[in-house]
Amino acid sequence: MSVGDYFTTIVDTEVTPEEAGSLGQEILRWLVERGIVLADPNAECVLAGVGYPPGPNVEEATEEANALRGLLTCGMELIDRREVHWTLSDGFRCRQCQTLQEDLDETLEDWTAGGDGLLRCSACGWTAPISDWDSGEPPWGFGNLAFKFWNWSPLRSEFVAEITRRLAHKVVVPYDKL
Repeated sequence: MSVGDYFTTIVDTEVTPEEAGSLGQEILRWLVERGIVLADPNAECVLAGVGYPPGPNVEEATEEANALRGLLTCGMELIDRREVHWTLSDGFRCRQCQTLQEDLDETLEDWTAGGDGLLRCSACGWTAPISDWDSGEPPWGFGNLAFKFWNWSPLRSEFVAEITRRLAHKVVVPYDKL
């Protein structure tokens, strides 16, 4: 890996704010039971907040388990609040005319505060919640529940599929490097 911190986030785009906490704890219990993360959180394994370090069976979740050994910032952060999960993709393009949009701060703030985050295309006028816009690849995630993996090697597709099955909702997987 090159210098910098990497993240991959599994974002539940459909869970309600009321369900997010209990569903997040349910997935966390499963991850601990499987030995994918350790049960005791700490503030050293993620960049902000508290996270869960990789467990002895982390290789069930990642493609290159040995790459995780010895990294200080290397954990899973459980986020059970409304949050925008960004990437450094090209940005948001209108689904009607493909025009790249700028000046999104107000729209993103509105969405995070609980609004729809309506965005109006500067070219054709198409208006929709920002979560319905094309955010490019990797995608942005808008949701009330997310699992952010700091400096983990790529997640196994089977692992992402199992979390998706357990959530029983649509997910997106933003990823990038700081």
